[in-house]
Amino acid sequence: MLYLISGAFAMLAVFAWYYRRPYLQPIVFVIYGVVSLILAVYQSSNWTPIFIIRYFFMIISTVIIMVMPVFILLIMLLMIYTLRQQKPLPLWNRVINILMILSLTVFLLYTLWIIINIRTIDYTYFFNLYSTIALYFTILFISYYLLIFVIHFWPQKKPSSLIVILGSEVTSEGEIPSILKERLDYGYNYYHKYSPLVDQPIQFIVTGGKASHSRLSEADYMAQYLIQKGIPAKNIIVESQAKNTNENFAFIKQIMDDMNIKQSITIITSKFHLLRAHFFAWKQLITAHFIGSSSPLLLWPYALVREYIAFIILTKEINFVFLILLLILN
Repeated sequence: MLYLISGAFAMLAVFAWYYRRPYLQPIVFVIYGVVSLILAVYQSSNWTPIFIIRYFFMIISTVIIMVMPVFILLIMLLMIYTLRQQKPLPLWNRVINILMILSLTVFLLYTLWIIINIRTIDYTYFFNLYSTIALYFTILFISYYLLIFVIHFWPQKKPSSLIVILGSEVTSEGEIPSILKERLDYGYNYYHKYSPLVDQPIQFIVTGGKASHSRLSEADYMAQYLIQKGIPAKNIIVESQAKNTNENFAFIKQIMDDMNIKQSITIITSKFHLLRAHFFAWKQLITAHFIGSSSPLLLWPYALVREYIAFIILTKEINFVFLILLLILN
């Protein structure tokens, strides 16, 4: 069954790639196709390493039961927060979101009941249940991580004459953090490397709004940094309204339409942010090549987990259906 689901996701990815609609995300279909394939191999294989992994997830099921209430509560709060931040949704979408929140609430109470009564019940079934959930989210994380590197190393057919650099929060003193400097330096190096190879001057769009503690917007500080490094000010377009990645690409699309830019562009952000950037770029039907800049090693665990949870929320409908189907199959 899971092999069929994997094949269905693969066909949907191909269809979405050619049909090109904001609501059909090929990258999402690819990642859940990979998850389905790995799960199918995991469940059907008798290979010794697979058996060891199965045993490992059974062992950690006790820990998963204990942390699950916190995880579910976090997901619920993030879902409620994102719903409040979004524009009014269609009725069917609101109904689905309410059903998901109610289902999570029931599962949260169910988990708490198991924890309270764990010494008096036959917990074999519950361990199987939670090991399946742990396995699902682990494989989803691995697939998510792999897709980040596929996007990063995907070859660019030809250099583009428009570079978009996504912003990141600056300090209250207006200092650009190392993570943002890396993005800007990648853009600067790209400019000097490919300027001789394009038929018009390379332009930048720097995007990022103003934080409450800051004197200027992220985009203003980014533009100043590039100018200090020698990029002509006339080659830099400042987009200073966006407050999140979704708005970054909505405003970028407006600028591109105003400039009548139809060709592929280059988007630079941190590696851990690539998949979500790809998601929102596709949502605006922006054709782009993505470059992932380096980040401090100590920042990676926090940033990657944060982005992973954000991706779960973005694709919550697929996760909801997939998990229910997986639990039924098990």
